[in-house]
Amino acid sequence: IPDFLTAGETGLFCKIKNPKSIADQIKLLFSDEALRQKLVVNAKKLAEEKYGWDKIAHQMADIFARLIRS
Repeated sequence: IPDFLTAGETGLFCKIKNPKSIADQIKLLFSDEALRQKLVVNAKKLAEEKYGWDKIAHQMADIFARLIRS
């Protein structure tokens, strides 16, 4: 997950196998409307840029072009 998420920008991180850490991040999401909205906007933008249909279509076109050339 750290490969594509940025703490406080596109998501929140918690410590593995640490219920208190998970609970703290959930509480933060519930209590901070501005942070929550920022995460939603940024995560949606990230998902569209990395995994949107346009991106996938270009990747597939590149793969097919390479296959045709080989």
